[in-house]
Amino acid sequence: MSRIGFTITIVLLVLIGLGPLIKGHFLNRNDPPSIGDQFHLATLAYEAEQYEDAYRIMHALAKAGDANAQFNLGFLYTWGRGVRQDDGKVINWYRCAAEQGDAEAQLTVGTILLAKDNEQTLAKKEITSTEQSVTKGLDPRNQSKLQTEGLYWLRRAAEQGNPEAQYGLGDHFMYDDPKAAMQWFRLAANQDHDNAQFELGEIYRQEKGIPPGENYVEAAIWYLLAAERGNVLAQAQIGEMFFNGDGVQEDFAKAYMWLNLAIGNLAPGFEVLQKRLIGLRDTAFARLSREQIIDAQRQSSRWHARPSTANQVAEWRPRSAVARLGDSEMLAVPNEYSHCEMQ
Repeated sequence: MSRIGFTITIVLLVLIGLGPLIKGHFLNRNDPPSIGDQFHLATLAYEAEQYEDAYRIMHALAKAGDANAQFNLGFLYTWGRGVRQDDGKVINWYRCAAEQGDAEAQLTVGTILLAKDNEQTLAKKEITSTEQSVTKGLDPRNQSKLQTEGLYWLRRAAEQGNPEAQYGLGDHFMYDDPKAAMQWFRLAANQDHDNAQFELGEIYRQEKGIPPGENYVEAAIWYLLAAERGNVLAQAQIGEMFFNGDGVQEDFAKAYMWLNLAIGNLAPGFEVLQKRLIGLRDTAFARLSREQIIDAQRQSSRWHARPSTANQVAEWRPRSAVARLGDSEMLAVPNEYSHCEMQ
């Protein structure tokens, strides 16, 4: 056992019955440790990779109704830390926190359910008979339920201002309801979500769902905002717009900088686009003076992406929630959806 692991074990034993030494003084043996102290010890255990100890503390707090503990259990089951990975328990514990109004938990539950619905839809297309569907454990009747419940939780999170949930709704409605998609994208984009900003640029550039007008100007505004946050496709688009003078004043130096950044960060699979961007960049390069080239290269080397609210990864929560909501304050989740189980 490592030195840190030994220390965590001793602290946990002390919690059980020896009267813990916390925050620099001894607690009375008859006084139970506070929720904050338990969270602190669980976090020490988690950081020391003593995941089973962290799980035991979190499980008790989660069953008592602490939303952050419930979120942490979902997190542990997601990665299989201290417990066996279990998709059902991942969804259940995130759902428990979601029902208490936790926006990040609502986003997570909604995203998982929509992903499962998509997986089943794709799998169904590969199955030609009902017998094969039953054999593989797929229930076509459950697909619409997964989608409707997933959208329910995504909307709950979006209405609380979660930008990733707002983007997710925009992405879901993009083809069936472009106007609704645009509204959700705009809410997320105004919170510095680079993917939503890029999609707004695409909508304006392609004149989807909006009256014709100075669409290229609007497109350039959103592309530039996304490009500044490291969105590679937006960098490619705004670079090309500066090259052609579409929606912005023609500027070969800026075109060179943005195209150069995009080329250097394109993922594998974009070889055709990369080849075209290289051609545009080299043409822009040929039209610059020596001083402009030096300045554009200096700006490229010094460039740093601004923070984005997109794709933020769930993390372990080191502190407890404020207090469990009373039954009258819990979300009135529709009866047809699954509900939290204090397992």
